Amino acid sequence: VLPSFNLKYEYGKLIFRTEYNELFKIVENIDHNLENYICEIMGVNYVIINTPIDKVNLIFNLNEFENLTELLNQSKYMLEVHKLFH
Repeated sequence: VLPSFNLKYEYGKLIFRTEYNELFKIVENIDHNLENYICEIMGVNYVIINTPIDKVNLIFNLNEFENLTELLNQSKYMLEVHKLFH
């Protein structure tokens, strides 16, 4: 079962309707169990995350998914630094 999180389609845009912590946990769980989430398409490995919108999935090649996890880790760190100053 692929993980999913809330998205909303509004005025031609996909809008994330999830808390940062929820998204972080989903991506972290996928990263820790990556072998369970890899799908091969035409010889390339992808990570596919389902959304509740019919026929809409978030698809990342492994490099893109690595960049996503790095971005989320850096943003978590920055949120923690921000808390120290406020």
